[in-house]
Amino acid sequence: MTETSPATHTAPLEGWKFGSVGVPLPNTDSKVVDIESGRELGANQEGEIWVRGPQVMLGYHDNNEATQEAFGGDGWLKTGRRGFSFR
Repeated sequence: MTETSPATHTAPLEGWKFGSVGVPLPNTDSKVVDIESGRELGANQEGEIWVRGPQVMLGYHDNNEATQEAFGGDGWLKTGRRGFSFR
């Protein structure tokens, strides 16, 4: 995603799992949330991946409406990608 340049997660050299986005980069948070409510989901539940960190953009230039649509609050960027929570 260009909104999170250059990356948010990386796969470890050992122990990586096929289909996983890997582990968050340093100073990066991620969570899986219910698409309808924005509520954080528990283990093994499917939802949308949200991320926040120093590499996440502040917003779209001169487009507050798109910025508000892209963020879920407190700096969490909605990636539009589905994933599972494995905590």
